[in-house]
Amino acid sequence: MSFVTRCYARPRQLFSCITFLSRQTSPDYEHVILVDEVGIGVEKANGMFALPQNIERVRGKYVYIIDSDDIVTYYNLVSEIKQISEESDPDVIIVQCVHENGVPLPPDYDWLKYPVPAHVGSSSFVVRNEIWKEHIHLFGDSGVYHGDYIFACELFEHDYKFHWLQKVVAHSLRQNQGVINE
Repeated sequence: MSFVTRCYARPRQLFSCITFLSRQTSPDYEHVILVDEVGIGVEKANGMFALPQNIERVRGKYVYIIDSDDIVTYYNLVSEIKQISEESDPDVIIVQCVHENGVPLPPDYDWLKYPVPAHVGSSSFVVRNEIWKEHIHLFGDSGVYHGDYIFACELFEHDYKFHWLQKVVAHSLRQNQGVINE
C-alpha cells in the first residue's frame, strides 16, 4: 500500500502525520512525500500528484492520499486493506475521515451514495494504483481547491468495483498560530 502526502511549510503537522502512520500494525506500506518547495499553494500543488516523476514513486497495489495535516488513526488500516484485497479485490475502497468540523467524511447520511461537494475528502478513498494513475490528474487539472471532489466523482463515473469500509481511519489536524490541536 502507498500513502501519498503533499506538504508545504507544515513541518510539525507532517511530523505528526509520519508518526501516526508509523503505528500501523503491518509494515507492508510505503510513504511517498511530495514537497511543494516553491509555495504554489493547495490548488496548484494538487497537480504534483500527477507529475510523471511522482507517479513513478508510487508502487503499492493501493494508494491512499493523506495530507500533511491528516493523521491515520486506525492502526490496522494496512492489514485490513490487505484482507479486503484478498477477499474481494475491489478497485476503490471508501473510508471515513474526520475533518476540522468533527463530522466524518463521507457523513453517515451520505454513505453509499454518489459524492456530494464538501462531503468527501482526499482521505476518503483508497484506490487501486492503476486507477489512481489514470485519474489522479483530475486532482490538479481543475486548479481549484476541491480537486478531491472532482477525482471522487470521476471514480463513480466508471464501472469500478467499490468496497465500503465504514470506519473512521483518519483525522485532520488543525494548526492555530503554530500550535497543533487535535
